[in-house]
Amino acid sequence: MSAEALAADQPVTARFAITGVPSAQLLSRLLEGFAQQDMLPRSVVARSTADEMEVEIEQPGLMRHRAELIAEKMRVMVLVESVGLVCESEPG
Repeated sequence: MSAEALAADQPVTARFAITGVPSAQLLSRLLEGFAQQDMLPRSVVARSTADEMEVEIEQPGLMRHRAELIAEKMRVMVLVESVGLVCESEPG
């Protein structure tokens, strides 16, 4: 099995960086997806200005494929403008 295939089977810490419309609904909609899967993010940071809202969500213990699916679901949300995803291997 290739190193890339092995890495895909290992849990990662996913860091989502979301930019969207400044709205209280944006934050609740983003977190709803985690709550539906009974996941509690390690950290959530939200900042808003008059023009945009930035949200950073860190979720450990995800498989890379699941993190990518979550990011895709976020990208189709009405209030979301962009979603970045960084996956880092977990120690051990």
